Amino acid sequence: MMKAGPPNIQAIDWNDANQLFAQGKVVFFIDASLFGPGYEDPESSAVAGKVGYAPLPKTDKGSMTGHWMWGLGIPANSANKEAAWYFIQWATSKEIEPKIGTATGGAPRLSTWSNEIYTQSLNPGYISAVQTAMATSRSTAVFYEGWKEIAIMIVDAVQEIYAGKDPVQACQELQDKASAVVK
Repeated sequence: MMKAGPPNIQAIDWNDANQLFAQGKVVFFIDASLFGPGYEDPESSAVAGKVGYAPLPKTDKGSMTGHWMWGLGIPANSANKEAAWYFIQWATSKEIEPKIGTATGGAPRLSTWSNEIYTQSLNPGYISAVQTAMATSRSTAVFYEGWKEIAIMIVDAVQEIYAGKDPVQACQELQDKASAVVK
């Protein structure tokens, strides 16, 4: 599929891929659910009303869907801690949070995904896919030693496959190298 892409395919990052998908220039985009609402905005997306959504399939090891930990915080040196705390309470309240989630594609509270204020404003396929994924998702916070090294190894393996290396061999070598880093 990469060979059918643009000449700079090896230099395209997630932001480029997201924009190309919204412009209707690529056929699929795999990333985070937060992009869904933007794809459905007819003023900024050429693919509005034409996108299908699906969670990542389960493997023999279970769900491979992950979620990131987004959050609001108050710096220790804040001069307005009380005001900041009131803001956080307001922004995450059951009344306001669905409205913010509709505009941003993110709903931090699981219950929001069944709130009609939130779900009526979004593509039903998107809602279904996210609800399915959230039922078995797991944290993908990668705050462990060596994670950046492994991320680079993954990119290198993809580049090797693109250059013609046997995918099974490239993936096995990646597995071996990543396992050594994790140990």
